[in-house]
Amino acid sequence: MGRKKKRRAAAKRKGNRYRVSPEVKRERRRRFFVLTGYACTFLLVVFLVSSFFVMGYRYLVTTPYLCVKNIEVHGCRWLSKEQVKRLSGVSKGQNLLALNLRKIREKIEKNSWIKAVTLTRSIPDTLYIEVEEKEPMAFVRIGETYLVDSDGELIKRVEDETKYRNKHYLAITGLDKEKVLCSGKIPAEVCSCVRQFIVMAESNGGWFDLKKISEARWSKLSGLSISFENGLVVNLGRGNFSLKFSMLRRVLSEISKRRIAGEVKEIDLRCSPRVYISGRFTGNLIPG
Repeated sequence: MGRKKKRRAAAKRKGNRYRVSPEVKRERRRRFFVLTGYACTFLLVVFLVSSFFVMGYRYLVTTPYLCVKNIEVHGCRWLSKEQVKRLSGVSKGQNLLALNLRKIREKIEKNSWIKAVTLTRSIPDTLYIEVEEKEPMAFVRIGETYLVDSDGELIKRVEDETKYRNKHYLAITGLDKEKVLCSGKIPAEVCSCVRQFIVMAESNGGWFDLKKISEARWSKLSGLSISFENGLVVNLGRGNFSLKFSMLRRVLSEISKRRIAGEVKEIDLRCSPRVYISGRFTGNLIPG
């Protein structure tokens, strides 16, 4: 019997350890309600602030005060302002803030003449569209004729070259049609040589007339050769056009002095500073 009493007493003492007084329970309940109140207040504030911003945004994207009334287009040379406006898909009356500028930019840049576009909102009612157009550098004849820009990219197919006669663009030939159409551009080496040639031709005091060139032919083996309307062919090869133009100028001056311009059929500058002339004087060498 004594042992049983001891066990009961020990169990009672052990159970008393986990008993909580009424004061502690009240304090715990109070803390719980306080924290719950804080959480509810925070959630309510977040809800109200979010609702305010949502309603404010809806107001801004629907208010007539921010409707598009003016669309200003700048930078056009080849395209008209109306064409750019149609490409953008923006019409008067749309909300200025609701416009998706990224999608508008992508629509305009789909046009082959467009290189880059900058869009700017001007509160309250104006959208500015600044376009950078590609600058045509030459024609490329590959069965069909295309305009190419200074980066060698195809701009558009040309049905009638005479529309661009006053621009005096070089006509590049000798390129592979499938490769050009597949890549959408002419080879980088060809573009670089043609660009260098044009720059040198335009910066040499006007003595070299681009208008008299009938075509600029490219060959993988011999590089760039220029054919003139009078039948003269000048083989330039690859690069180093500064030296070659200097040599060509001296050679043409010498040919003019000798009055044999009509007899010369080809001038080869690929071995500069040596220049070879063929025609009636095949094999003759005019020293530099």
